[in-house]
Amino acid sequence: MMSKLERRMPAYPLFVKDPYFSIWSPADEINGANTVYWHGEEKPIHGYLSIDGEKYCFLGLDESVPKLQQVGVEVKALSTLYHFRKDDFLLTIEFLSPLLLNDLETFSCPVCFLAYDFASEKKHSVQIEIIIDQKICYNTCFNEERVEECRGNRFELEGFEAVSVGLNRQMPLSHAFDEVGADWGYYYLAGKNCEILKNEKYLFLKAGDGAEDAKRLSGHFLLAFDDIVSIYYFGEFLKGYYFRNGKTIFDALRESHGRFPEIKAKCDEADLKLEEYAQAYGEEYLFVLRAAYRQTLGAHKLVQDGSGRLLLLSKECNSDGCIATVDITYPSAPLFLLERPELVQGMLQPIFDFARMPVWKYDFAPHDVGIYPYCLGQYYAVKSDASKQLDLEVWDWKKQTSLPFYHQFPETVEIYDMNKQMPVEESGNMLIVSYLTALYTKDTAILRANFDLLSKWAGFLVEHGLVPCNQLCTDDFSGHLDKNANLAIKAIIGIKAYAMIAEMLGKEETAKECLEIARDYAKKWMELYFNGEHSLLALDEEGTFSLKYNLAVDDLIGEPLFARDFKERELDHYLTKKNRYGIPLDSRNTYTKTDWLLWVACLTENKEKRKEVIGMVHAFLCETADRVPFSDWIDTVTGEHLVFRNRTVQGGLFMPILVDNRKK
Repeated sequence: MMSKLERRMPAYPLFVKDPYFSIWSPADEINGANTVYWHGEEKPIHGYLSIDGEKYCFLGLDESVPKLQQVGVEVKALSTLYHFRKDDFLLTIEFLSPLLLNDLETFSCPVCFLAYDFASEKKHSVQIEIIIDQKICYNTCFNEERVEECRGNRFELEGFEAVSVGLNRQMPLSHAFDEVGADWGYYYLAGKNCEILKNEKYLFLKAGDGAEDAKRLSGHFLLAFDDIVSIYYFGEFLKGYYFRNGKTIFDALRESHGRFPEIKAKCDEADLKLEEYAQAYGEEYLFVLRAAYRQTLGAHKLVQDGSGRLLLLSKECNSDGCIATVDITYPSAPLFLLERPELVQGMLQPIFDFARMPVWKYDFAPHDVGIYPYCLGQYYAVKSDASKQLDLEVWDWKKQTSLPFYHQFPETVEIYDMNKQMPVEESGNMLIVSYLTALYTKDTAILRANFDLLSKWAGFLVEHGLVPCNQLCTDDFSGHLDKNANLAIKAIIGIKAYAMIAEMLGKEETAKECLEIARDYAKKWMELYFNGEHSLLALDEEGTFSLKYNLAVDDLIGEPLFARDFKERELDHYLTKKNRYGIPLDSRNTYTKTDWLLWVACLTENKEKRKEVIGMVHAFLCETADRVPFSDWIDTVTGEHLVFRNRTVQGGLFMPILVDNRKK
């Protein structure tokens, strides 16, 4: 049942597989609100239990039917369980999203489960059913009254049945957008008995099970999404990884149905792994990790390109919807480095590929490679120039649209606004994560193949990193900064990472030269940005501070450049600025980033101080009034979330484990 710490989460993950298959409950009682897509659009799914002819609702909002009393909820790594009680019986339902990093076939198989277990002291006539509205298969976020003609089908399979729904007119990949689902593909509901229901306007999928004179009824339903085509990758249309060799959605349904006990056991093992991770920091940290795990994994799509390379593509949910964003990969990497580091190579590869295209002619790394699900060249910082008849941007996020194929543009076209680029940020990110990926995989192939690009980006940091000019960085919610102290740390550690890359590849002279530069810059940084008590937000900005979360990776990359006592003093200073829900990101505002909070927790080796920071994130999860998936941008005073939700950066909450494991 529910531990005393698991009071509630802002929103509960139910069916979570990828950015277009992500359904949540925004209420503590699952029958107190309709289920929603990750960004809040209603996708009504209802569940009913009938006992001796009396019908009760246990899932979704239905005021015409009595609610079954929920007595508990548990959130684990890959499952969410609800417990109901009435008279002489108990009902447990479990939503299972098998995002198994140690089993990529299952990880990428687009099937989730709803398991049920009814148990009573007496015999009853029992019926359980799930009903899904056709709105699951198209967007209604801009028009709640939207009704589309849909096609429904019923299939008899080996030992179970399935029903499907999808738009009559299928247009795969018909938009690139942020807060929407796919307006294409087919959803499948499977179980013991299935049928399609209709009224004047809508189709509904129904699956059910039942028994007469029963004390026990157990089983599972399956919900699956066949997106037909998953990703456009620089000219290639790619299916999801599971479908790469010709498998179909019916293979997915059959395999998942037959393997349910095995899959459930593996999901339980994943949760035990989180318990091991959290052991040193207690139940609050376990709660935080469970809240982060499924969300982080489920905002990615795994595919394989024509040359056989694995690509793990993130969607930058609620912040433009960009795909393969570098400053999303950087904070999310700790989880993947711990669990499946070769997948980080699949995050980096799109950036390397685009950086070699003629339209990208810069000495620094790009920010992204498009807007999900299109890898077509960096979208962020694209400009429009009417005088040159260039119309390149997405101007209105309320209209579904697609982007130009930037990657095909010739070198002669100027399409980027330099004021919106993040040159130091993304170059440092790519160097640091590239090194860590090779370190954890013990595979230097991606480094060898892209050493020329890595060298170019390292050179940029040597020239521009110690005192960065006025430029955008990932945390500039209060505006651009000139001479940003935290950005300078990233540049310095990026140079050190490049030195370690060169050493890995046997380039000893380059390694020695760059390591000396990094050491020299670290000393100069202390002279420039440290006032004797704590570091500043930016050069000559007395009376300021900022979270130097980039220091967390210093201990992961060779011999640290910055002293332990300095890092300890930094965290001690940050703790004097704390509020109920965290430490402000910097002295300009009261908001913070939850991922970076746990990175700065790593500046100390004192477990009690780390637990103090973890406690702030835990308090936010339990007390925020905003019922959205785990936000990483929050107000430290009010506990409100600020725009962001369902972002993969919460993989960064695993940083204390990564740091501890590296020391071992």
